[in-house]
Amino acid sequence: MSQIEKPTVSPSLVGFLGRFTVVHVVTYFAIELVFATLLVYPEYFASVYGDLLRPFDDPLVMAAPILQLIRGPVLALPFFLFRRVILEGRWGWLKLFFALWILTAIASIVPAFYNIEGIIYLKAIPLQLRLVTLPSLTLQMLTFSWLFYTWERRREKKIAIPLVAALIVIVALLLMGLLVTISP
Repeated sequence: MSQIEKPTVSPSLVGFLGRFTVVHVVTYFAIELVFATLLVYPEYFASVYGDLLRPFDDPLVMAAPILQLIRGPVLALPFFLFRRVILEGRWGWLKLFFALWILTAIASIVPAFYNIEGIIYLKAIPLQLRLVTLPSLTLQMLTFSWLFYTWERRREKKIAIPLVAALIVIVALLLMGLLVTISP
C-alpha cells in the first residue's frame, strides 16, 4: 500500500502574497467584466446610487482592477497566518471561500447594499437591487478560492503560467486604455 504524500505549505510570505494577488486580480477582472456586461452595471449603479458613484469611464474606475494589486496582498496577510488550516486541511478551498465571503461581503463594517451594515444604514433599496451584485461576488470568491487553493497545493507551471500571463495582459490592456482616456 503506497503512502499518500501530504502537501506541505511553504512558509514564504512573499510567494503566498504574490500568488494570492495574481489569482485575486485575474478572477476579479474576469468575473466583474462578465457581470458588468451582462447586468449593465453602469445603469444599475446609477439607478441605486445616482451621482454618488463615478461613471464607469472615469479613469479611477477603469484603474480598479490595477488597484487590486494593492488590495490583494492586504487581503492575503491575515490568511497567511492561517494557511495551514486552509491549505493542509480537507476542503480548504471551501474554508477560504466562506471566510472571505463572510468577512468581506456579509459582515463587512462598511455599508454595502447587500450586507448587514447596508441593511441597517442605507435607505430603502428594493431587494432585487440589493442582491444584483451578490452572485458576481460569490462566483468571484468561489473561483478565487478554488484556483488559489489548487495553485498553493500544486505549484505547477501549468497553473502559474496562464494566471501570470492573464495578469500581465489585464494590466497591459488597462494601462493602454487609461493612457488613451487621459491623453489630450
